[in-house]
Amino acid sequence: MKQDFYENLKNALCNSDINFLRTHRDKYDINHCFADEDNDSLLLYAMSDKGSSAYKYLLENGADIGHINALGEGIWHSVAFCDEISRVELLLSLYPHSLHSINHQNKEGLTPLHYAIMFGNVNVAMRYVDIGADVFVADSEGCEALHFACLFAFANHIDNLRLAKKLIEKGSNPLSKTKKGNYPLALAINNDLTEVAKYLYAIVYG
Repeated sequence: MKQDFYENLKNALCNSDINFLRTHRDKYDINHCFADEDNDSLLLYAMSDKGSSAYKYLLENGADIGHINALGEGIWHSVAFCDEISRVELLLSLYPHSLHSINHQNKEGLTPLHYAIMFGNVNVAMRYVDIGADVFVADSEGCEALHFACLFAFANHIDNLRLAKKLIEKGSNPLSKTKKGNYPLALAINNDLTEVAKYLYAIVYG
């Protein structure tokens, strides 16, 4: 029965069923974690679901924003799963001190900025850079944010160019190599990001 309840709780989070969350508030811990979801807390689970707005209820009711799941993901990683600036701004307004974890790395060394780029969420990626994401942090493969901007093609390739320019403005090094020896320029060429490749070529060889 308890397992059935927690499945219903997941559904309530996914469907933004605030009435369910309120009605059964005495049956669950606001910081309950789902063992079968990489130990995501209710907040991380809801925040990473682009179709859910239940994260607002959880934040307003004191959910722990410092929880780290089994993959090493924190709150800013969860925000990066969808391209909604409103989630970034709400978290900043309610918990400005949460910015201290904007560069937290998961078990593979990936930061929230890496996540935003990897999942194609350019607006959140740009906002993360604006609020202090460190563009120099590399993952376990030696990939910095600029490498990711040249590795993961957004729906509109112009967004890759926009992000690459912002990262360069923040000091990203176009000559930085991954552990496999890949330069951002080479990655851009390999992924058919022509405008990014032209931009980086002009910087490196212009």
